[in-house]
Amino acid sequence: MPKYGWDVKEHLLFDEEVKRMFDTCKNDYERLAVAIMWRAAPRPMEMMGDILKQSQIKIEEEQVSMTLKTLKLGEGGKFNVADRLMQFARPKGIEQDIYLETIARMVTKTAPEQPMLPFSKRWLERICNRMGLEILGRPITPYHFRHGRMTWLARNGATLDKLKHFKGAADYRSVWGYIGATPFVVSQELARAGEKRKAALQTKQEGEGGQTSTIQEPPKN
Repeated sequence: MPKYGWDVKEHLLFDEEVKRMFDTCKNDYERLAVAIMWRAAPRPMEMMGDILKQSQIKIEEEQVSMTLKTLKLGEGGKFNVADRLMQFARPKGIEQDIYLETIARMVTKTAPEQPMLPFSKRWLERICNRMGLEILGRPITPYHFRHGRMTWLARNGATLDKLKHFKGAADYRSVWGYIGATPFVVSQELARAGEKRKAALQTKQEGEGGQTSTIQEPPKN
């Protein structure tokens, strides 16, 4: 997870870079890994082994649906597990999405209740590192795909709710680091969200007899 205030532009991938890496993949599993990372932006552990099975992906004529298990470390070192549904429009013809079509093809080749990627997180890290060195001249990790995709979504008009959902986050604060390279309008949306939260909290306090608490405001730059 990125630290708040980091320089997100130093940790991004872009469409053309991902396409070049996809084209150099050595087998179907590597292509599937890139496709899932660049479309769904999961945490690495949310897509590997028994965590993501064939039955969690539904292929339809006009869309691809994927249910990811949100694995977030909570108190006492235990994972909080919740499902989040991702739905992607499936264009046809010349606008066909190579990543969604790769996912669809691999779903048909995988038996129900079998893992889509029957490997370890270390396998994923190795192929990312190799592709980064071959294509970009620098090592990368699965989180470069995650950060890059989240930023792409923000730059293309995704709402804060959608960003939070894609990230599998508990609150809006944890998407700030992902939108550091986004247009001014996104920062303005964060500010408006902060004002709404502040107003809602003030209303709640008035209803409870004026009790006070402190909230952290979103950045306004």
